[in-house]
Amino acid sequence: MDQCVVGPDEAELVARALGCRLMRASVKEDVNVGAVFRALAARCLSDMRRDDADALPPCQAPVIGTFTNHNSNGTILLRPTKHRPGGKKKNVLRNACRLL
Repeated sequence: MDQCVVGPDEAELVARALGCRLMRASVKEDVNVGAVFRALAARCLSDMRRDDADALPPCQAPVIGTFTNHNSNGTILLRPTKHRPGGKKKNVLRNACRLL
């Protein structure tokens, strides 16, 4: 840390100008490596949580099953929970069991 190219005063001025937190570290001398890692990890986690909170849709009242009453005339539509592209479910075991 004694052989730094950028002096402490200059580094502090640049950090203030950029609005950044200055943390001096040296892997070679094992100075503040853990503290810098923890600070960066905490910042990343905070950003990820904030992004997740921003991405969530606003809370809505729970909807029961497949009923919906969002139509303009107030009717209730029943919809299947799962659409099968091939139509009805095929019984694959129908011909599999036989008595000999």
